[in-house]
Amino acid sequence: GYVCHLVADEFFNIDLRKRMVEGMACDGLATEGPELARAILSDMDIVDRQIMANYPFQNDVKALLSEVWDLEVSDMVSADETNRSKQWVIDKLFCKECDDVTPKYYSYSEALSFIEYCADNIIERFSGNTQFAKLF
Repeated sequence: GYVCHLVADEFFNIDLRKRMVEGMACDGLATEGPELARAILSDMDIVDRQIMANYPFQNDVKALLSEVWDLEVSDMVSADETNRSKQWVIDKLFCKECDDVTPKYYSYSEALSFIEYCADNIIERFSGNTQFAKLF
């Protein structure tokens, strides 16, 4: 999961972040620093909640997350850390109403396309069709 997260972050920085920054620059907003971070995170939070509210998942994601606690990676990540992280995800994505707000620089459809692109690319890299080391 951690490696997949790193790969997705890399794709985000290479593609989506660049497009978001270009849009913000056109609107005269800061393209670096705290103002940029707030704008990106605001749009991503809105879209994340929209996905959790509207995407036709095959399983109940909240139930799956809530079923298992106290996972750890020995000498690396404690059970307390994974529990706090999982609780943060549950609180952030499932316990808030889906805002009736439209993100300005990122959309639901872009998020779905990004997720599909990342998933396909990660599957290809892990299936042996591509050298995983090329990413780094």
